[in-house]
Amino acid sequence: MRQIENFGDKRQTDRCIYCGKGIETKEHTPPKVLLDEPYPENLPTVQACATCNQGYSLDEEYFACLIECARIGSVDLKAIERDKIRAILSRKKTLLDKLEKAITETPEGQKAFSVEPERFKKILLKIAQGHALYEQNEPKREEEISSFAFGTLEMLSEEARTYFEMIPQANKAPEVGSRAMQNILISDDMIGMPWIEVQEDRYRYLTFEGGVRMVFSEYIWCEIIW
Repeated sequence: MRQIENFGDKRQTDRCIYCGKGIETKEHTPPKVLLDEPYPENLPTVQACATCNQGYSLDEEYFACLIECARIGSVDLKAIERDKIRAILSRKKTLLDKLEKAITETPEGQKAFSVEPERFKKILLKIAQGHALYEQNEPKREEEISSFAFGTLEMLSEEARTYFEMIPQANKAPEVGSRAMQNILISDDMIGMPWIEVQEDRYRYLTFEGGVRMVFSEYIWCEIIW
């Protein structure tokens, strides 16, 4: 990934992104558990306290493993394509059992997975907050959310998929000095932020005025708007 230095207001980034307390560590956005090795260079990072950094680990593993198992429709370790996910589930039998019990069957006879919504949304929000701060230099809080939606790409209608993939028109320029301002896309009288591909077929995201869109393993989509 292209490394861009943030020249925005440093007062926005001088505390833990999640709880507002002191800075003790850096947090990768997205978490590495969602990516495959070798990792892309210059992964986005945001500042966090140690408690918040460590406090999301189990939920991140659950989130990543659920997406992979749901994507292939199985918890069979031999069928899991991602080495990292196979390794996690091989050593964490409790998580493997949880995912196996989460399997349901649709009326059409297809396998589906029930989601623990609070854990799932917790990680989606965490990643979106990281992108909003990293790209737009704007701290975002859960209580400020106006829209929170996610699902599978395959379930989107053609019209909804086109809208989701479209780069939103910016009504105003991002903060001067922010990475978004330096990376802004201007073409055909349109101003917006392009999709950023962190790792092909694994993760990409887009930030826009007041919101973030994310795609995980070209399977799960999410849009959060503040």
